Amino acid sequence: MTDLHELDRLSAVAADALAAIAEAAIDSDDLEVVAGALAALDTIAERLVGSKGSNGYRDEVETHLLAVMDGHAETKVDIDGMRFTRKATRRRKAWKWDDLFTHLTPAIRHKPRLLHDDGEVEDDTARAVRVLRDCLSLSAGKVTGLRDIGLDPDEFCEAGPLVYTIERQPLSAPTICSGSTWKPPARTRRRTRSSRSAASSPLPT
Repeated sequence: MTDLHELDRLSAVAADALAAIAEAAIDSDDLEVVAGALAALDTIAERLVGSKGSNGYRDEVETHLLAVMDGHAETKVDIDGMRFTRKATRRRKAWKWDDLFTHLTPAIRHKPRLLHDDGEVEDDTARAVRVLRDCLSLSAGKVTGLRDIGLDPDEFCEAGPLVYTIERQPLSAPTICSGSTWKPPARTRRRTRSSRSAASSPLPT
């Protein structure tokens, strides 16, 4: 049975092969060589991720990982500095906008205002805009924002069945297998204006 070290070795071989194809193309001025390298990479990409009407190796392995997670009653696994998480999504369409806005109006009034660090209190207009941005996009409702104000998004649209996928995210302290050359991408931190909810303050809502 293949172990992690063997998988790590095969991964390194595959990465080296891809690099060799790209380097051969970049170092060449031969039209056929460069075009042939691009065709080879296109073929590899199609086998990895699939094309219209077909699944690639990655999709097949991801589907099997979902099944294995289900069999082990697990929702995540950490390996090689990455966390693979079983994630459920649902497609929603045909939103009932008039009905949704009828429920949004009172929900906005009961949403606590923000009290910023500079002492400025959010006014009614700013609060309404914030809630609308949290709950709506140009074409659909936003599930997290709607649930945050106590509304079930499935009551305002045609909701399809749950679809399970694998979510990938780098771990803060990756554990690299022996011999692995893979490194997680550098993480960036977004700076946002610090604010806190004034839910517990006596300010009117």
